[in-house]
Amino acid sequence: MLAKPGVKLVLLGVLCLVAVYAFMTLEAYGQWEYVLPFRAGKLAVIIVVAYCVAVSSVIFQTITQNNILSPSVMGFDSLYILIQALGILLYGQAGMFGENELIGFVANTLIMSIASTALFRWVAPKNAQGIHMLLLMGIVFSLLFKSLTGFVMRMINPNDFMLLQGLMFANFNSLHAKLIPLALVLVAAGTLIFWICRWQYDVVALGRETAIGLGVNYSRTLIVSLVGVSILVSVSTALVGPVTFLGVLVSNLAYWVMKDYRHRLTVPAAFFCAVLCLVGGQTLLEHVFALRLPISAVIEFSGGILFIILVMKRLKK
Repeated sequence: MLAKPGVKLVLLGVLCLVAVYAFMTLEAYGQWEYVLPFRAGKLAVIIVVAYCVAVSSVIFQTITQNNILSPSVMGFDSLYILIQALGILLYGQAGMFGENELIGFVANTLIMSIASTALFRWVAPKNAQGIHMLLLMGIVFSLLFKSLTGFVMRMINPNDFMLLQGLMFANFNSLHAKLIPLALVLVAAGTLIFWICRWQYDVVALGRETAIGLGVNYSRTLIVSLVGVSILVSVSTALVGPVTFLGVLVSNLAYWVMKDYRHRLTVPAAFFCAVLCLVGGQTLLEHVFALRLPISAVIEFSGGILFIILVMKRLKK
């Protein structure tokens, strides 16, 4: 007999608590006054990123009605890397914002949020083909940003090139705890948007025509939700860097575990899966594999394999 969805959520929550406990206490050797604040800062960043990626991915897949897509298809990652490349080209290794992480975080988040919101308003989906046009425009802009980044990379010196290469992958080892209060404010704004529309997502998942027939203002819900997605993805990317396949991985794990597509179940399940992947994975890599392999590489590899499997399944249908 299959476990009830509520029981599954509780079990996922317990596993997350175990992962957090292991992350905070393994090999501490009693140096709590140093270990706990340091690890708590890293844990806060990881949990914020897990929340942003999980929630934005589930909502994005709902409004696009495609479980193999993630918000990165809209070009967020490419735009972030282009911003870093331009900063290094113009200002050297100090970057566009110097040593001030707070200003850099705010600027990166604002630029990505404003750019994506402008795109959403410009290509507002008003018909059945609108969402496909929006995705197509996102892919085109992503390719444009990548091309511009490649051009900039050919103009910088080798030392700056090495620095830029490090920024092209998510880094969960850097401590950005002082950015957490501002990040939480932005995350709360994005979450408020989803909370207002929370009753509509189960209907939107049924399709555009069905949602309109049941009284949902489909275009408004779509645009507002995409703005919320852009805020969360911008915060996540500005904190740790691009995480392309993490959203695909955790959302599909949530669907598989819950066997249910109601958002009051899949959203928290995806968050718990993201926490398990990031916190549990970081714990294993730090204390078992001695950081010989970055967690971002493991997640991107696993998510890429899952993406290929999902595409192959669709091709067989």
